[in-house]
Amino acid sequence: MTLKTYFLPTVILITLIVLLINRHKLTPSYNKNFIAYLVVTFFVETTAHLLTVYYGNNIPLYNFQMIFEISFFYYTFYKAISKSSVKQIILYFSIAFLVFAIGNLIFYQTLYDFNSYTYTLGSIFLSFLCLYFLFEIVILSTNIINPFQNFLFWVSIGILFCYLGNLPYLSSLNVLFQNHDSMVTSLSIISKVVNTLLFVLMIIGVLCQKKK
Repeated sequence: MTLKTYFLPTVILITLIVLLINRHKLTPSYNKNFIAYLVVTFFVETTAHLLTVYYGNNIPLYNFQMIFEISFFYYTFYKAISKSSVKQIILYFSIAFLVFAIGNLIFYQTLYDFNSYTYTLGSIFLSFLCLYFLFEIVILSTNIINPFQNFLFWVSIGILFCYLGNLPYLSSLNVLFQNHDSMVTSLSIISKVVNTLLFVLMIIGVLCQKKK
């Protein structure tokens, strides 16, 4: 048990505590769902370590967590984006994504291999949603509130760094496991760094959020 093992769960726990203390600033109301998201993510990261120690494989857990997390972010942007045509695209793509993810989990890459196709598909569309949301609140919005005082502004930037930063590594994870197993641990620092950045930006976001 090393500091490295508990670093990310600790960051998540700190983020959760900060959001709980400042939950009155998490407006609109759907932003309060991030508290539940952080609770789930904290237990996933903690359980993932225990699965590695006792069973040597935490991939099935991360396959389910991936579907939960991406779907959560899709829902959040569905609520946050105002343009109805984009909302419809999010709704239809979310349904298609879930069908694809479940099919991939059962029939193709299956439970015990990292579902890289699901991650790649989900993260690319999620990145587009982040970019559109930033475009909407910075360029299209007539709201006089500074975007820097918007919680989701910071979260969107964090998601972009997290998912695009992870994409080259996680999309090739199965190949690395098969051919360059020793590189997996070394490259996992990428995930730790970009995930940490996402949670740090959540903290900045809630602290900067203008209370309505």
